[in-house]
Amino acid sequence: MDDEPIAIAFGFKRNDNWFLYQLSMKDDEFGKYSPGTHLMMFILSKAIDGNCKLFEFGLGDEPYKKEWCEIEDETRIELKALTWKGWIACLIHRQKYKLLRHLVHGGKLWRAAKASQKLLKQAGLAG
Repeated sequence: MDDEPIAIAFGFKRNDNWFLYQLSMKDDEFGKYSPGTHLMMFILSKAIDGNCKLFEFGLGDEPYKKEWCEIEDETRIELKALTWKGWIACLIHRQKYKLLRHLVHGGKLWRAAKASQKLLKQAGLAG
């Protein structure tokens, strides 16, 4: 609106495969019009018109992905350390991943974090 995007998407296309990397929309007065949903419908219609064979929503288990697709395929990242420094880096990464998974699937803590983020945005303290 007024030369300011209210929803954006970034992805890749290779042959007949489409990969959505990031979908983002503003959570402001236009949010009630579901700009992300409209953008997703546009992207999927372009993919279908282009004879897309695979549309990949990318990493993450955000609820909107289940609304658009009935097939779920878990992507896993495997790390293998070749040095002791690599072993430490792998250990740190695995612990961060476990914490993130706990936060996302933990329920109360995740909802509290999202509510805090929303309050900070409303107060103009977060972007």
